[in-house]
Amino acid sequence: MEWYRIANLVMQAIYLPVHIILIIRLIKNRQPTPIWRWFTIVVVGLWVMISGRLLESIAYIFFPVNDFYVFAVYYQLVGTTFATSAYLIWNLYLAGHERLSESRIFKAFMLTQACAVCIIVCTNSLHNLFYEKLVMGEPVVHGKLFLPCLLIVYGTLFIGWIISVVHIVRKEKDKLKRIVVFSLYPIMPAVAALVRSITKIDTLDYMPIIMTVSIICLYLMIFRFRYVDLFSQSIEKALENTQSALFIFDSLNGEIVYKNKSCEAYDSILKTIIQKLSFSNSFEDVIEEKHIHVSAVSTESQNLVTVVITDVSDIVKEREMLDKEIEKQNNLVEELEIKQHNIDAYLGSLYEIPRVKEKQERIAETKRITDETFEKIAEDLSVAESGKDEADEALNDVILLTQNAISKVRETVTALKEN
Repeated sequence: MEWYRIANLVMQAIYLPVHIILIIRLIKNRQPTPIWRWFTIVVVGLWVMISGRLLESIAYIFFPVNDFYVFAVYYQLVGTTFATSAYLIWNLYLAGHERLSESRIFKAFMLTQACAVCIIVCTNSLHNLFYEKLVMGEPVVHGKLFLPCLLIVYGTLFIGWIISVVHIVRKEKDKLKRIVVFSLYPIMPAVAALVRSITKIDTLDYMPIIMTVSIICLYLMIFRFRYVDLFSQSIEKALENTQSALFIFDSLNGEIVYKNKSCEAYDSILKTIIQKLSFSNSFEDVIEEKHIHVSAVSTESQNLVTVVITDVSDIVKEREMLDKEIEKQNNLVEELEIKQHNIDAYLGSLYEIPRVKEKQERIAETKRITDETFEKIAEDLSVAESGKDEADEALNDVILLTQNAISKVRETVTALKEN
């Protein structure tokens, strides 16, 4: 048995568990955005490619059956095909081309071409268009559709890489470092697989070594430098335009991984806010003459904490003015209650006077009678002054009315004195 087969098996067996740990960590720290979802698909596709190489080594060493070897070859090609398609869509999201990446027509096109390549590969034994000859231990002979399918798969990868590089040059910081990291991750495995396919050399498998470098780039990209955005471009643009300050804090590493433009006004107090959040998830305080309300929400990973800072200075002032107005109105109400109490007490004292209502009615009746009497006397006196025959009768009537009025007044005075 060739020594390099055993070396291949050992390298692949060591590499794949490390890769699967990275996939688990990606899933554990996932964010609810298409960027993370498609990137996870890319990483899984690359793991499928290397695991296919492991199956080849197992076929050569432990299970030398050509059908199993053919399955291993097809298996890794399927993983590579879908990984490159996911890589293109992922870079479209990163570059902010969401209208295209969210298009159902575009996604259907990408899925169709990937499935078409996979169908051609997996049904090769029926037509031999992809491989004219694929026998374990013998040189591979490529078919008529090998080059077109190869162009589709690696053309998709190349387009995704170009999109990422253009986006970095136009909009990102640390351009050179980002370009190197983003290039080494997909290009090195692709070039290695391409060289292997074209040269037909199938001896020592250097893919795990190359993929180790790619995985290091992946780690730097996501967990060290955080070159993979937490938000898509449209969401980030919306957050940038919000008045409330927002930042995301990594409680594990003790660093701020994202903050929007509004958060720049609070740079000097962010450390103070983070310290206070260790005691409460929500608080309101005055820091550097700013009345702020702070609320924090932990993400699914529990390491990232989303913090929203709202300046409530105007609201506090309005609330203070409202409190003063309420206090003023309460004082007025108390004054009215005191006056109402005094009025009630006065009315109560009036009703305590014996027969006050009867006295009032008697006085009113007496006044009415005297008024009517005076009016009648005035009429009679006018008749008496005319000197007519009715003068005597009018004077007699005046005397009678006067006597009755005096009698009524005396009666009322007597009655009031008695009460």
